[in-house]
Amino acid sequence: MVRCKHNTSTRSISMVTVTTDIPSITHSATINTIMRITKQTPSITPRTKKQLHAALKNNHVALAFDGDRLVGWLVGTSYSNSIQEIGMAYILPKYRDHGIINQLIAPLVVKHNTNLAVTYETYLVELLVKKWSFRHSSLFEFNKRTGFAFLYSRISSLPALSSAVRHIMKSKPTYLISNITYEKR
Repeated sequence: MVRCKHNTSTRSISMVTVTTDIPSITHSATINTIMRITKQTPSITPRTKKQLHAALKNNHVALAFDGDRLVGWLVGTSYSNSIQEIGMAYILPKYRDHGIINQLIAPLVVKHNTNLAVTYETYLVELLVKKWSFRHSSLFEFNKRTGFAFLYSRISSLPALSSAVRHIMKSKPTYLISNITYEKR
């Protein structure tokens, strides 16, 4: 668990807590919140309730809380014991630009030897390359490393496929990969 203090121009955020371990009794409420915000935010590639439940159960979701309020998350999707994709990043607007994304990335990248990320967000590309030692990759390399599980995950669900098409119509995705083994912090 990581705690960080932040201030914004609109209000003081006294304490944001980031964790990958929440009580299972809260999983449904957390999933419902993520699903609701995802539906309202077209820039997020959705995951199914089943995918989110599995990720929460296996501690592959980093969650940021301000008190009891969920203010951000990052989801890890495992393709094997050594490869995962980190994605579906979201932070409520008034909590952005305070380093919370780094706090969400940290507990997930230590779980696997190879981390993949696909994004349409320039700031996230810069952050992953500069701070987390990701390098530019390709759709071909993603599929080669995951045995095409990455591509299948994008076309097997209508919401994910619709989201991918929407994104690609606006801009080109950037594929990133990291083969660095991070020490647990």
